[in-house]
Amino acid sequence: MRNYKKKNDDQLLIRSILGIDKFLMLNLNLIKLIGLNEAVTLTYILDKIEHTLSWDKYAVDNGIVVFRKDIESRFNLSEYQQRKCERSLVDNNLITITPTFDGLNTYNIYKINLDVLVELLNSNKEE
Repeated sequence: MRNYKKKNDDQLLIRSILGIDKFLMLNLNLIKLIGLNEAVTLTYILDKIEHTLSWDKYAVDNGIVVFRKDIESRFNLSEYQQRKCERSLVDNNLITITPTFDGLNTYNIYKINLDVLVELLNSNKEE
Protein backbone atom coordinates (compact mmCIF):
# COMPACT_ATOMS: atom_id res chain seq x y z
CA MET A 1 0.00 0.00 0.00
CA ARG A 2 1.22 3.45 -0.83
CA ASN A 3 2.26 5.81 1.91
CA TYR A 4 -0.38 8.48 2.35
CA LYS A 5 0.89 11.70 0.87
CA LYS A 6 -0.75 15.05 0.80
CA LYS A 7 -3.31 15.34 -1.99
CA ASN A 8 -1.31 18.21 -3.49
CA ASP A 9 1.69 15.91 -3.94
CA ASP A 10 -0.45 13.39 -5.80
CA GLN A 11 -2.01 16.14 -7.93
CA LEU A 12 1.41 17.49 -8.87
CA LEU A 13 2.67 14.01 -9.69
CA ILE A 14 -0.32 13.26 -11.91
CA ARG A 15 -0.10 16.68 -13.57
CA SER A 16 3.57 16.10 -14.33
CA ILE A 17 2.63 12.84 -16.05
CA LEU A 18 -0.33 14.33 -17.93
CA GLY A 19 0.83 17.87 -18.58
CA ILE A 20 -0.58 21.06 -17.14
CA ASP A 21 -3.40 21.73 -19.64
CA LYS A 22 -6.85 20.23 -19.37
CA PHE A 23 -6.42 18.67 -22.78
CA LEU A 24 -5.87 14.96 -22.56
CA MET A 25 -2.18 14.87 -23.33
CA LEU A 26 -0.42 11.58 -23.90
CA ASN A 27 3.07 10.92 -22.67
CA LEU A 28 5.05 9.64 -25.68
CA ASN A 29 7.32 7.53 -23.49
CA LEU A 30 4.25 5.89 -21.99
CA ILE A 31 2.94 5.07 -25.48
CA LYS A 32 6.28 3.46 -26.40
CA LEU A 33 6.34 1.45 -23.19
CA ILE A 34 2.78 0.13 -22.97
CA GLY A 35 1.09 0.84 -26.31
CA LEU A 36 -1.25 3.51 -27.65
CA ASN A 37 -4.62 2.18 -26.51
CA GLU A 38 -3.23 1.31 -23.09
CA ALA A 39 -1.70 4.77 -22.75
CA VAL A 40 -4.99 6.42 -23.76
CA THR A 41 -6.95 4.36 -21.23
CA LEU A 42 -4.44 4.92 -18.42
CA THR A 43 -4.20 8.65 -19.15
CA TYR A 44 -7.98 9.01 -19.10
CA ILE A 45 -8.15 7.24 -15.72
CA LEU A 46 -5.32 9.46 -14.41
CA ASP A 47 -7.17 12.54 -15.62
CA LYS A 48 -10.34 11.45 -13.80
CA ILE A 49 -8.36 10.82 -10.60
CA GLU A 50 -6.58 14.17 -10.87
CA HIS A 51 -9.94 15.92 -11.21
CA THR A 52 -11.36 14.00 -8.24
CA LEU A 53 -8.38 14.89 -6.02
CA SER A 54 -9.72 18.44 -5.76
CA TRP A 55 -12.37 17.19 -3.29
CA ASP A 56 -11.22 13.66 -2.34
CA LYS A 57 -7.61 13.50 -1.17
CA TYR A 58 -7.75 9.69 -1.11
CA ALA A 59 -8.88 9.28 -4.73
CA VAL A 60 -5.56 7.66 -5.69
CA ASP A 61 -5.92 5.03 -2.97
CA ASN A 62 -9.70 4.59 -3.14
CA GLY A 63 -9.92 4.44 -6.91
CA ILE A 64 -12.28 5.99 -9.42
CA VAL A 65 -15.28 4.78 -11.39
CA VAL A 66 -14.86 5.06 -15.15
CA PHE A 67 -17.61 3.82 -17.42
CA ARG A 68 -16.70 1.95 -20.59
CA LYS A 69 -19.28 3.92 -22.56
CA ASP A 70 -17.35 7.12 -21.75
CA ILE A 71 -14.09 5.68 -23.05
CA GLU A 72 -15.86 4.33 -26.12
CA SER A 73 -17.54 7.65 -26.92
CA ARG A 74 -14.40 9.75 -26.33
CA PHE A 75 -11.74 7.53 -27.89
CA ASN A 76 -13.66 5.11 -30.10
CA LEU A 77 -12.30 2.06 -28.27
CA SER A 78 -14.69 -0.87 -28.37
CA GLU A 79 -15.44 -2.86 -25.23
CA TYR A 80 -13.15 -5.62 -26.52
CA GLN A 81 -10.29 -3.13 -26.99
CA GLN A 82 -10.92 -1.71 -23.53
CA ARG A 83 -10.87 -5.15 -21.89
CA LYS A 84 -7.65 -5.96 -23.74
CA CYS A 85 -6.09 -2.70 -22.48
CA GLU A 86 -7.28 -3.40 -18.96
CA ARG A 87 -5.73 -6.88 -19.00
CA SER A 88 -2.43 -5.43 -20.19
CA LEU A 89 -2.45 -2.69 -17.55
CA VAL A 90 -3.29 -5.17 -14.79
CA ASP A 91 -0.58 -7.59 -16.01
CA ASN A 92 1.94 -4.73 -15.83
CA ASN A 93 0.72 -3.93 -12.28
CA LEU A 94 -0.17 -0.37 -13.34
CA ILE A 95 -3.82 -0.62 -12.25
CA THR A 96 -6.08 -2.80 -10.18
CA ILE A 97 -9.71 -3.25 -11.13
CA THR A 98 -12.52 -4.04 -8.73
CA PRO A 99 -15.78 -5.09 -10.44
CA THR A 100 -18.80 -3.63 -8.65
CA PHE A 101 -22.45 -4.56 -8.97
CA ASP A 102 -25.12 -2.05 -8.02
CA GLY A 103 -28.56 -3.39 -8.79
CA LEU A 104 -28.72 -3.74 -12.57
CA ASN A 105 -25.61 -1.65 -13.15
CA THR A 106 -22.13 -3.08 -13.28
CA TYR A 107 -19.04 -0.92 -13.32
CA ASN A 108 -15.38 -1.09 -12.39
CA ILE A 109 -13.40 0.82 -9.81
CA TYR A 110 -9.92 1.57 -11.14
CA LYS A 111 -6.94 2.16 -8.88
CA ILE A 112 -3.68 3.43 -10.32
CA ASN A 113 -0.39 2.21 -8.88
CA LEU A 114 1.44 5.54 -9.17
CA ASP A 115 4.66 4.16 -7.72
CA VAL A 116 4.92 1.50 -10.44
CA LEU A 117 3.99 4.04 -13.13
CA VAL A 118 6.66 6.50 -12.01
CA GLU A 119 9.21 3.67 -11.76
CA LEU A 120 8.33 2.56 -15.29
CA LEU A 121 8.70 6.07 -16.70
CA ASN A 122 11.95 6.67 -14.79
CA SER A 123 13.46 3.35 -15.90
CA ASN A 124 12.92 4.41 -19.50
CA LYS A 125 14.84 7.66 -18.88
CA GLU A 126 17.85 5.78 -17.54
CA GLU A 127 18.25 3.70 -20.71
